[in-house]
Amino acid sequence: MPCNIDCYDGSSPEFYVSKTVISRKKHRCCECYETIPIKTQYQNITGKWDGRILRYKTCSICTELREVLFANQLYYTELWDQLNDCVDELTVNDIDKLSKPAIEKLENKIDHLFDREENND
Repeated sequence: MPCNIDCYDGSSPEFYVSKTVISRKKHRCCECYETIPIKTQYQNITGKWDGRILRYKTCSICTELREVLFANQLYYTELWDQLNDCVDELTVNDIDKLSKPAIEKLENKIDHLFDREENND
């Protein structure tokens, strides 16, 4: 696991519940901010952090990235900032664990992931 970053400065949740559900209406992913379409699977997290009840809805690709690369660490809305911080630590082995859609999303979101600029010179 390449990105074992523990940068969350808040407390652990007092409690949380994670469910994988099928959307009945459109939602917005708390990580990539893309629309989660109707009839699409997504992760719904509800919990109590720092005395506040919070809900996070994460698309299936961002959920996969969090689970594979960050071992389900319990902070949300920071996935892409964390990936930017540790992209240089990703290995081929880490990338091989991801689905093709997750790899494509990484490539689109993080310009320097595969050193495309260097390879094109």
